[in-house]
Amino acid sequence: MARLMTEGELELMQVLWDLGEGRVRDILDGLPEDKDVAYTTVATLLRILVDKGFARAHRDGRAWVYSPAIPRDQYERRGVRHLVSRLFGGDRVSMVRSLVDDDLSVDELEALEDLVRRAKEAR
Repeated sequence: MARLMTEGELELMQVLWDLGEGRVRDILDGLPEDKDVAYTTVATLLRILVDKGFARAHRDGRAWVYSPAIPRDQYERRGVRHLVSRLFGGDRVSMVRSLVDDDLSVDELEALEDLVRRAKEAR
């Protein structure tokens, strides 16, 4: 199965997905205020994301500009497949049962019903 990001890498990618592209300073500024992360740490993690194929980088003068190489929804699907495989033994129904049994609100249950109905109609 394809690689997943570490927690720190994913946190930076969330900012990068929101920005679309940015320099190290932009991404650092996009992190929550309670995150005390060094500029050099962000720069290192961004280079790792590029090496892993999750981000792209190009030069703009003296600075590097980073952008996502993989769309957020594509990575989310990869993460869900990984979760289903590792935690639920590949049983997608068990994963959904776990979500439904987790005290979902009526609105959330109705949204799930709507998703299931639309998926059935599409088949």
